[in-house]
Amino acid sequence: MIELENEWNTEKGSAGGCTNYDSFVKNPQYKLSVVAKGSPTVEITMLLALKQKPSGEDKKKHLIGLRAFDNAGQAITDRNNPGTLNFKTQIINKETIKYDGKFATTKVPLTLVLHQFYPEIDDQFTFTIWYKLKQGEVKLEPFEAK
Repeated sequence: MIELENEWNTEKGSAGGCTNYDSFVKNPQYKLSVVAKGSPTVEITMLLALKQKPSGEDKKKHLIGLRAFDNAGQAITDRNNPGTLNFKTQIINKETIKYDGKFATTKVPLTLVLHQFYPEIDDQFTFTIWYKLKQGEVKLEPFEAK
């Protein structure tokens, strides 16, 4: 299991919104590496969860999602040229979203972007990945801040 805590924060410039906005590239981005062993794929479950549950009208602003791109192991710097989309979740107004998938060995890491629909909305989140150790290994590393 891999678990991390992070945030979308306007003061820190990490609340970029979805791919509709040029600021998408400011969202937290991670290198996702998968090495399958003894099986052609690794079954992975990802869960993105807000730490505070929004309520009422405020809930409509807190739409979350995640996307993974084949971008030669590089951070995304241009929302119009993010690389090939590997997978995405729907952007929904729930406190948690889940993605289940089977991943083959990645020759270069995928670029995973955790995002909200709207930019400049502050939120803290927890991101968790579960995988079957007997099927392989999964690594998640943040890109260096620029």
